[in-house]
Amino acid sequence: MPLAPAPAPAGAALSCSTLLDSTYRRLAAVCGATPRIEVALPRSPARQGWTSGAELAYHSELLEGFLAAEAAAIEETHGRPARPDVVASRALHARRWGAVLL
Repeated sequence: MPLAPAPAPAGAALSCSTLLDSTYRRLAAVCGATPRIEVALPRSPARQGWTSGAELAYHSELLEGFLAAEAAAIEETHGRPARPDVVASRALHARRWGAVLL
């Protein structure tokens, strides 16, 4: 098992998005706990059915829905409701942890 991801192959200049995507894919190959990450070009719209971090920040109804879904998942798993701070920290950890690994 390699201790670190292999470097990106040498070649033509690649965009930052392409390099980031490649790095996350290599990280996921080494670290099984890495969540699925999809890298989008800057200012590109979120794919259908997806919500970007920017959308969560600017649209409170999306953030409320995101947190409500996490609260429901926690209650289903643990059999009781979680405090709002627990819901928020679990949602951020579960969905954003992989994005800040690098």
